[in-house]
Amino acid sequence: MVFLTPLDIGEKLKQLRLEQKFDQADMGAYIHVSDRTVRNIEKGASGTKALTVLLAANELGLSLYLHQSHQDRMIKVQSMSDIGEQVRKARKTQKIRQDDLAAIVGIQHSVLGRIERGDGSVAIGTVFNLLAELGIQVWDQERAFPRSSK
Repeated sequence: MVFLTPLDIGEKLKQLRLEQKFDQADMGAYIHVSDRTVRNIEKGASGTKALTVLLAANELGLSLYLHQSHQDRMIKVQSMSDIGEQVRKARKTQKIRQDDLAAIVGIQHSVLGRIERGDGSVAIGTVFNLLAELGIQVWDQERAFPRSSK
């Protein structure tokens, strides 16, 4: 399944939490956040810290993978550094300056720099917007993609 928005991933995390019979307070305790933050993750609140969403996915056993269009492989996300590295690679491959990409996405270039350095305090909505602009999708499982013919 591909996650296109924070809500998509939030709904999947809620499903996994319920299957594992955790309530929101228990889930929050496991990842050191309030039950309100867990509710926000599950509602797809775009202002939730990206690292918090990754911690929730980890705790519930949800593996996330990044796939960039025109690539034959997927990258497993184990930290925000993995996301940052892929953002930087995609930006450089597409020959986009950091300032230009930040302007396109509607963020300050310093925020883009923080994402590229793996800073997890950036909002998950910003991360999803940036990934979408670069043609990178978030998946819940590794997939084999047919080789593109050039």
